Amino acid sequence: FYLSSAHLIMSMKQVESSSSEESDNVEGTSKDDLPPRKKIKGSNDVAKINKLQSRPPDPYEMLHRHMNMARMGGDGKRGRWTKAEIKLLLTNVDEYCEQHEISNMSEFLLNEDQKEKSDFYVYVSWGIQRPLFLIYRQIWRLFNPAGNIGKFTDGEAIELVRLHDTHGNDWSVIGHKLDRSGQSVRDKFRVMPIGMSTGVWTKEEEEKLVAAVQATNESGFNWELIAKQIKTRNAAQCCKKWYHHMCWKTSGSTVMWSHQDQVRLLQELHQSIATDEDEVEWQKMAESDWPAARSKNYLRSRWTSLRRRSSNYEIRSFRANVNYLYKKIVVEERTNQS
Repeated sequence: FYLSSAHLIMSMKQVESSSSEESDNVEGTSKDDLPPRKKIKGSNDVAKINKLQSRPPDPYEMLHRHMNMARMGGDGKRGRWTKAEIKLLLTNVDEYCEQHEISNMSEFLLNEDQKEKSDFYVYVSWGIQRPLFLIYRQIWRLFNPAGNIGKFTDGEAIELVRLHDTHGNDWSVIGHKLDRSGQSVRDKFRVMPIGMSTGVWTKEEEEKLVAAVQATNESGFNWELIAKQIKTRNAAQCCKKWYHHMCWKTSGSTVMWSHQDQVRLLQELHQSIATDEDEVEWQKMAESDWPAARSKNYLRSRWTSLRRRSSNYEIRSFRANVNYLYKKIVVEERTNQS
């Protein structure tokens, strides 16, 4: 990741120095002023070439968008990827592979030079409003064979701790020894409560967490730094405790979840256009005039519990579960009342 980012930054600087006018006025730059796209290899289908060359937008525009994100503190969507985002990312990858005659994406990621891969990450980011490093991470999750092995076994977790004692934060070396990606072993280690307290939080720990969070910029909590102030809990524990419990507990809300709240949740979901629960505007719901909606995570956990009442909920789509429960609970209740 760090090498790719470095090459990307170099590419950005080259773009900036090549034309100060383009750098300062990207939005006003017409496509006629930008260099033509590379010719697509191995295809005489003019319509297909035109389609591929029409998207994504010119790399200049993409580079400047990501530069602006970085200058503004990494603005862009974060959190879980929606199915629509994954689909668009895979579509962009397919188009890049077709243009460059790439048959094996895993080999490309492992063997191609960094400059080529930097161009690739910019290309596949088209239409995805996320910082480039998150797009990089998602690509490696999808196409790195060592990153899709599955859950860590107890034996692997123990070995991970032992290897970390030996190699420190050299995640590439640790990942190689465990036949996993460096990113996966790093992420696993970060959530392991090694040397930390587990179980019920003490009152002192809760008070320290509240003080640490309130002293932090609410637009972006640094859970690693917050955990250092708590000392007895890691970043993952602090994050989970705050969003699932403390953020509403500190608000002073004493309103308990009721059947009417359950009905309202189903109504909100039924009226939404979301096709997946990752597309639901949980934060917007939580911030509405809804006393029992303690936080976006609390609403989502309520939905997770509620959807289990839908028959075959695990194999049904999100919309199918919503429609089934809406009819079973909301519509039938209205019918009985009338």
